[in-house]
Amino acid sequence: MKFLIVDDSAFMRTQIKQVFSELAYIEFAEAVNGIEALEKHRTFNPDVVILDYIIPAPDGLAVLKILAEIDKKVKIVMITSLGNQNFIYKDCIECGAFAIITKPIARENALKVIKSIRTRVI
Repeated sequence: MKFLIVDDSAFMRTQIKQVFSELAYIEFAEAVNGIEALEKHRTFNPDVVILDYIIPAPDGLAVLKILAEIDKKVKIVMITSLGNQNFIYKDCIECGAFAIITKPIARENALKVIKSIRTRVI
């Protein structure tokens, strides 16, 4: 599976890769903002996009809407430190997110989400 990790924090991108690195079937690409995320999506063709809610323009919700419209196969997992706010969860799910993972990332929860995606992609 191919993962595109979109977060403006190098620390968070590294942390996300560490969480998923034990899954031997993962190939990673990274983006730091919305524009780069859309370009990497086009060139890398990921199966999964791990997308931060708050990134430089366009923001994560805008990127989610665009990706959900142009790629019906990609599974988008939003990550956010604001995940306990119901409107964010509701907006993300309504716009096409497969799941939402809150920061700090709980390894077990993140792996559960990815394993659920894997059973639907393969």
